[in-house]
Amino acid sequence: MIASTVAGSPYGLKAVLVAQRDEMAGIAPTGGMAANGVPAPGSVAAAAAAALPTLAPVEPVALAPVVEPEVEEAAAEPGLPSFMSEAGAKGPLASECNRIGLTTTANGGMVTAETMQDASFALGEQFCLARSFVISKSDELTAQIAGYTPDQIAGQCAAFGPALKDHVAALSLKPAAAVLEGVEGFVLKSGMSPAQLSGTAKVCLGVGYARDDLGVAIGSALLLAAMGERGYAEFLGHHLSQGFGATERPDLAMDWYQMSLDAMEQGQMVVAPGMAGRDAVIRKASYTINGRAHELESEPVIQEAALPVFDLVPEAAAPGDAAAPTDVAGVAPVAPVEEAAAAQLVAVPAAPQGSIMNTGAQAAIMAARLPFMLFSSN
Repeated sequence: MIASTVAGSPYGLKAVLVAQRDEMAGIAPTGGMAANGVPAPGSVAAAAAAALPTLAPVEPVALAPVVEPEVEEAAAEPGLPSFMSEAGAKGPLASECNRIGLTTTANGGMVTAETMQDASFALGEQFCLARSFVISKSDELTAQIAGYTPDQIAGQCAAFGPALKDHVAALSLKPAAAVLEGVEGFVLKSGMSPAQLSGTAKVCLGVGYARDDLGVAIGSALLLAAMGERGYAEFLGHHLSQGFGATERPDLAMDWYQMSLDAMEQGQMVVAPGMAGRDAVIRKASYTINGRAHELESEPVIQEAALPVFDLVPEAAAPGDAAAPTDVAGVAPVAPVEEAAAAQLVAVPAAPQGSIMNTGAQAAIMAARLPFMLFSSN
């Protein structure tokens, strides 16, 4: 009925509404269907109906029901709710670095090891400095890559995040040695040479920070640290100590900081090589947030007390003293000893009055010679 009405009216599908209106108003249809659903005589619909071939009724054939194969639908696992961005509850790292930069300017410069009051803020300053440095370095490397636009390079770097997702998550859960072991296995299975991975990771490290894609940034730093460039471990320590792109874990951050400090001592200055004192700030701040600042204090040198030693000058022989003659056996005879003692008594000069030192000296000499005098008198 509808098809006939549409075919016999210049209004197309609107003819159905017109026919319904006319039927409800009691108006005889003129261009399509009669009130009882039969084409009105003389209408276009009637002519079209007369032209249709008469079809003999066909007995319906009972068809066997089609049994569709049962498809076991995999039960969709409920996803974990997520109310935070990948950067965590602190928001974008770029905004945090802007805030830190304003504070640094107001303070008149960056914190040093001597002026440090807030260890966490000092590490935040160093983190933002390192972030700016690698973004600039990445721009220099990007300009040297021919055939790719910056957007195309950023699109290629975006694959670092999903590829290293498990290792990025392990950063917040496992010690540094275990995380590096997993990343080293990834490097061996990647099919790329270490030189290719290193250059690509340095480009993508800056791209990740510039676009605030911390998954790409952390993955790039993990690759560089796993391939022996331990200086980049500093970035991983910053992420764990500041809580951006990772859980805030100062205890796990300590291993990464120590790894980067050891590399700095060997001359691997990844960030701002010409800036002196960075290693001292990072060392003091990282030890402080872990409650180990006392380990950096130098122990006092304790010197053992030595007994005093005085060199005694032998007493000079009094004038007139002569050596007693000795016999062959080296023993002085008795008689000469008496004479020598008497001579010595005569030869002792008198001490001047008021000289306490001379008086004491005479008394000492007399005490030393007294045994000889007694021996000779007996």
